[in-house]
Amino acid sequence: MTFNRSVMSIMLSIISLFFCMSAQACYYFNGSSAPGRIIVDFGHITVPNDADAPVGTVLATKQGTMQSFGGIPAKFSCGQDSQYNISESMKISGDQTTTSDEIYSTNIQGLGVKIYYYSAVAYASEPTTPMVLYTTFTYHLGQGNVSTYQNPNAAIKIELIKTASISEMAASGLVSSDFHSLMKAESTDLLDLNIKANVEAPACSVDSSINKSINLGNVFDKDIPNVGSVANKKKVDINITCSSTVEVNMTVTGKENEDIKGQGIIALTNNNGQDPGVGAQILYQNVPVSLNTNIIAGAGLQGENSLQLALQYYRTKEKVEIGPVNGVFTVNFIYK
Repeated sequence: MTFNRSVMSIMLSIISLFFCMSAQACYYFNGSSAPGRIIVDFGHITVPNDADAPVGTVLATKQGTMQSFGGIPAKFSCGQDSQYNISESMKISGDQTTTSDEIYSTNIQGLGVKIYYYSAVAYASEPTTPMVLYTTFTYHLGQGNVSTYQNPNAAIKIELIKTASISEMAASGLVSSDFHSLMKAESTDLLDLNIKANVEAPACSVDSSINKSINLGNVFDKDIPNVGSVANKKKVDINITCSSTVEVNMTVTGKENEDIKGQGIIALTNNNGQDPGVGAQILYQNVPVSLNTNIIAGAGLQGENSLQLALQYYRTKEKVEIGPVNGVFTVNFIYK
């Protein structure tokens, strides 16, 4: 009985020793103390409008060996002084997750990147066609710490992708996004990636010099004798400049008159805060606007443009109160 217990103890010890050796951490070889680093610069990128490039469009692609981008994954070994062959999984991910077919965010809202890994020349068990991240493959190391791993033909493919509509995108700017530990053996960081681009997104600006106070002047009862009568029409030009061809949409918002609905009539009040029996009707292209409703102001605007609104008094009640009146409305522009 004593002999049997001794044999069992020896067998467990051997199994434990084998396990420890096969799980030895990986490390940089030949004194290297840093991962490889590559920089992929897309240069100047102009983002098209939503009609030409909907969300999900690949705006640009860069592809090639990592050496062509100025770097290479670090050479490494695993299980120092190990007497056993080692087979482990190489993990490649832009954010350390195992999410497949992921679009990674950049520092510019509305722009993302999809990253692929492959070997330009057949090497070990690495894929030879671009595999979208997250991806993994098995690497093998022989006995002893003289066995190293490094693929000189490691390659990468990166797609710059539009992930939001123009109206939701951030302003134009410089993309500079880091992806640390893109490639890892065990816990050893083999490769870091930096992506750069100078992005120009379509943008429109409204002339800020427009008079924000519009005076329709005096109106007399005889000028608007009946409910539905209008007077004192006044044009309001809004100048808008767009850097590239976009669709511009306009929304007019404000408190609608309670008596006449659906005719683009803004409620007015007198000095007592009462309804004077007159409203201000807003027209676009001589047609009453639909308040709080999207209006296509231009399907292909570029450069300097002038959008014309018009305002006029509109009688809404049989009885009209005399005196000053005021009202407020807002015009919002969305381009895509």
